[in-house]
Amino acid sequence: MSKPVSMIYELNEKGNIERKATYTLEPKKALVCYIMQQQNNYNTWEYPENIKGIRESQTAPNHFYYDQQNTILAAYPC
Repeated sequence: MSKPVSMIYELNEKGNIERKATYTLEPKKALVCYIMQQQNNYNTWEYPENIKGIRESQTAPNHFYYDQQNTILAAYPC
């Protein structure tokens, strides 16, 4: 059985999209990891199951988004 792979993208206020990271996790867990690691927390056993503000796409299941400052983070399965 293959492991899940997810990509993290960042969309800035100018409309530029940049791939930021790849994780061998489901998209929501990958997004939580990316957010926590941006805060310099690498203690993965302490990561929450959810972060307030993470939302799932209403049109594409298993696609997650998170607004932060002037950017939007997105996590998609590969």
